[in-house]
Amino acid sequence: PGMEMGDRQDAYQGVGLTRSGQASVLAEYPGR
Repeated sequence: PGMEMGDRQDAYQGVGLTRSGQASVLAEYPGR
């Protein structure tokens, strides 16, 4: 989302915050 450039797609992680404020990886999307 918002990172596609033609055929190129960067890998990124969907990160959320827990109630205690810790970062938590919700999903990982590999690049091509």
